[in-house]
Amino acid sequence: MKAVERNGLDEDTILIFTSDHGPWFQGCPGPRRGRKGTTFEGGVRIPFIIRWKGTIASGRVVDKWGSNLDVVPTIASFCGADLPNRQYDGVNLSKFLTGKTSSVERGTMLYFAVTPNQQILECARKGNWKLRISQHTGEIYINDWIGGTCGPSQHILLPRPELYNLERDPAESYDAAIDHPEVVKEIQQDIEAMIPSFPPNVVKAYAELKANPGSPMTPPGAAPRPASLLVGKGMWVPPSRRS
Repeated sequence: MKAVERNGLDEDTILIFTSDHGPWFQGCPGPRRGRKGTTFEGGVRIPFIIRWKGTIASGRVVDKWGSNLDVVPTIASFCGADLPNRQYDGVNLSKFLTGKTSSVERGTMLYFAVTPNQQILECARKGNWKLRISQHTGEIYINDWIGGTCGPSQHILLPRPELYNLERDPAESYDAAIDHPEVVKEIQQDIEAMIPSFPPNVVKAYAELKANPGSPMTPPGAAPRPASLLVGKGMWVPPSRRS
């Protein structure tokens, strides 16, 4: 920042401080669930600080949510640059950041699992609602899939999608799906409408996911258990299957 000021570029430079994910084991996500490598709020909720002297008001704090996908269309708008003629998942925040509007209009945002190709859908957010539709069969706090042995070996569809109200429950501790089936249905319809617009590998992964539902043995609210896993010592067994 001193170099920018020294060269007389202070009012012509946009500075952004942010991150691409939440903390790993050494960090603390606060009251939020999950860490780096997960699509829970502890893994994706990050700070975003932007400074542009003379254009963006200083000392202003907003509680609207955005995405790193918004950076490209926003900066292009600030610079007067034309975007290529293609579909973008991010939205232009320039008017919101400069105080010309007080809200951000966006549709449903999809969250994909942290895998080598980032192609497996785990959840979707619309407004303050977040719908979780799938989970991997590994430990949800360990995602060491790069050469490791504890990474997710399989993604399976949750037998009951989990719905969280991130305004009232940022810790994602209460599944509100049973209370708001209309919201679950609406977001599911949005997902079905959006997926065909993605690259073929994402479309294929979503079709495979839908064909791989969780085991009925999974207790409510738990990460799904693969149907092929044998019941043994230490595993949860539903009352109907206990001898």
